[in-house]
Amino acid sequence: RGKPHDSICSLDCKPGSRQIQETKLCCWTCEPCPLDTHSYSINSRVCIACSPGEISNDNRTGCLVVLPTYLEYTHPAGLVLILFAIIGGMLTLFTLVVFIRHADTPIVKASSKELCLVMLCGVFIGYLSSLLSLGKPTDNICMVHLCLGSMFGSLTIILSS
Repeated sequence: RGKPHDSICSLDCKPGSRQIQETKLCCWTCEPCPLDTHSYSINSRVCIACSPGEISNDNRTGCLVVLPTYLEYTHPAGLVLILFAIIGGMLTLFTLVVFIRHADTPIVKASSKELCLVMLCGVFIGYLSSLLSLGKPTDNICMVHLCLGSMFGSLTIILSS
């Protein structure tokens, strides 16, 4: 007679996956756990969500703590941001000075002078507020960034329409 047949309908689900029940009571399919969830036992029926500040590892058998990273002032991308903010701010200030010095010329009078001044101020503050993205954020920096970004960004967009 040969060796006995296995009476298993489905194979075990490995850690990092969950059982999805099929129509037959003893049969299932194994499905990998979704992103940011894990299962650490064999034949798990549910995947457990990782806590806030954690992500699942590559094989979804556990969670890893995500350490926050910040764009530092000395990082090359931080230096490029500072350079662009300074150059953009200086060009905006230069444009503002030229605009004010020649306020009595027909071209400046024909444009909406007050509106242009408000928009130039909004652009200048936009360049300055980009510098708030550097370094570790504090509650105060986040509040200032939120206020400046929403207030002057919205004002500039609305007035330019």
